[in-house]
Amino acid sequence: MSPETRQEFFDSGGADIDHLFELIGDFAPTDALDFGCGVGRLTLALAKRARSVVAVDIAPKMLAHARKNAEEAAITNVEFHADIPDQKFDLIVSLIVFQHVPVARGMQILRSLLERLRPGGVAALHFMLRRPGGRVRRVLRPLRARIPLLHRIASRLEGDRRALPYMQMNEYDLAAIRGEIYRAGCGEPRLEPTDHGGMEGVIVISRKET
Repeated sequence: MSPETRQEFFDSGGADIDHLFELIGDFAPTDALDFGCGVGRLTLALAKRARSVVAVDIAPKMLAHARKNAEEAAITNVEFHADIPDQKFDLIVSLIVFQHVPVARGMQILRSLLERLRPGGVAALHFMLRRPGGRVRRVLRPLRARIPLLHRIASRLEGDRRALPYMQMNEYDLAAIRGEIYRAGCGEPRLEPTDHGGMEGVIVISRKET
């Protein structure tokens, strides 16, 4: 990244966090969790709004980049973890992450996150609900995920010669998400529709009952 595109990248994280707080309303979290933090795009912005932030990502290289970015920004109130720590949070955020997690595993993670939400705390979690494509594409997607050669052939037929690995884009069921939210003792969620390149999704915002 050039310095300009790097700044734009982190500015977009700040804009996303500002938008979330506009949706949530009057709210000042003490402890926040950024699940699937990547290189810290949202983490750095969250650190300016909460006393402490825990940033979680399964990828060691992502965590290493996130730590470096926090250090360069002189941010000292963030901890980085490969797993979700067993503690409570006032705010749990995850944007553009669950779509890359297989649904069964993602629903387990959703339950774990909601268990860690304090009474009165807010969860703001993004899920993809539908992606474009007909029946043939839907049949081919799981095959491309399991068979790298098939994915490379399909990519070339589509005109993509970058030889990138297949990226999972998993569709979640909103009714199942609502069920987990209610079972965790959270109130009726606010649903904020999203559209990333024709992929329909939603940011689910819910507060745990006190």
